[in-house]
Amino acid sequence: MNGRILSGPLTGVQRYTLELMRRVGPPASLIRPNAPTHGMRGHLWEQFVLPSLLKGRPLWSTANSGPLRVREQVVTIHDVLPLDCPEWVGKQYGAWFRWLVPRLVTQVAAVIVDSRFTAERLMTLTDVAEERVHVIPLGVDQAFRKCSETQVSDARKALGIPDGPYFLSLGSMDLRRNLGTLLDAWPTVRRGIPGCSLVLAGAPLAPRVHGHVRPPAALDGVHFTGRVPESLLPAVYSGAVAFVFMSRYEGFGLPVAEAMACGTPVVTANTSSLPETVGDAGILLDPGDANALAAALQSLGTDERYRAELGESCAARGASWSWDVCAERTMRVLHDSLGIPIANSLVSARRER
Repeated sequence: MNGRILSGPLTGVQRYTLELMRRVGPPASLIRPNAPTHGMRGHLWEQFVLPSLLKGRPLWSTANSGPLRVREQVVTIHDVLPLDCPEWVGKQYGAWFRWLVPRLVTQVAAVIVDSRFTAERLMTLTDVAEERVHVIPLGVDQAFRKCSETQVSDARKALGIPDGPYFLSLGSMDLRRNLGTLLDAWPTVRRGIPGCSLVLAGAPLAPRVHGHVRPPAALDGVHFTGRVPESLLPAVYSGAVAFVFMSRYEGFGLPVAEAMACGTPVVTANTSSLPETVGDAGILLDPGDANALAAALQSLGTDERYRAELGESCAARGASWSWDVCAERTMRVLHDSLGIPIANSLVSARRER
């Protein structure tokens, strides 16, 4: 397993790598840099050092890139954002991705993607053959389930979340995550539900996001937590009136799946892979329609029965995402493409289920 991605902070791609690494176990082994390696240094390590460490063994690269020299390789491509929307990524990373990925996916033994949306975009934008692309949805850890009132209260205290009902939005707050629509809708929601809060969790805000709205600090009832510790995430999801994720582009939308598994109603965008992940369990809206978003959040905040029904639908949908199933299906691709034996631990776990 190509472990270069694990030198960075925990994001969805790192979570995917860690979850599957725990389940796949032997015969897989992890190769990673001796020290944190970012940017071009990381690309150079991956292209020139990693192949020399394989000693003829096949490789599984889990995080959107891999060494071009290694043809006996399976690569996971989580999304093709730099090919579809280059304006939403950094120039250096975008240029490297656009050069590397179209070449890489046509040379490796197989490609794994998280959604049908990503598969279709990848096949449209590169010359990869359809039979070499395998759609395997992500999973949700068993910890993401409805939490008790005590757990929610403890998490609120730890993060300084104010008393009263709150709506939650979580994720790296970059341009594609479309925070502007939520902030445009928020004053209307706040007037309709006095005392409610908007909790924004994740990496620090990119200034470009707020070019057309007032600075978030000037918006009444908005609370920033920064990154939420992994141990508190299920409780933070569970305590929210709704989880709001109006992202314009996702390869899967792992925060949406996690919120659903916690029984939290989800309001999200009707674009990219998100309808595929949510199905008919959540509320899907035009990502630019602040009025529709405000109306949906007000309905959830004032209609307890509607909120409970939607939460039950989301919980049922969220329970369908399993890292065990994701790992088993991934191992079958590795077996069929590279001849890797299926891990005994996965076979035993499947028999027990």
